[in-house]
Amino acid sequence: MPAHDRRVAFVVDGSGDLDRALAQLAQHRFAAADHHVTTVADAALANVVVDLRWQLAGESVTVAATLAPSGGRARALGSERAASLSAALAPLLARVASVVDQRQPERIDAAEQEAMAHLGAPQHRRLSRVSRGV
Repeated sequence: MPAHDRRVAFVVDGSGDLDRALAQLAQHRFAAADHHVTTVADAALANVVVDLRWQLAGESVTVAATLAPSGGRARALGSERAASLSAALAPLLARVASVVDQRQPERIDAAEQEAMAHLGAPQHRRLSRVSRGV
């Protein structure tokens, strides 16, 4: 894994609408929930690529994920079976985060930095304590 500035892309092999939708859903959900790495749409800009594969079986769908750092070895993250792509994706994104977030500092967006400055909290952890009243 790259030591810092990890950029993660989600790709789905296929050209169908559901393939593109699954890649975009994974990218948007991961970006909204993860504050340690950057999510990018273009795999060429990523230094970590998560390959998603899905298969419909009756009334359920199975989604599998494999994570590969640029120039590194691919690592299977397993698969999940659920009633929808969305439901199967959620636990896989948690597994992706557990791998790519290791040793990565939390990123703080501009609005949060402004709130920190307003409260006089120079550090994110201190802001959390201030906002909780600790």
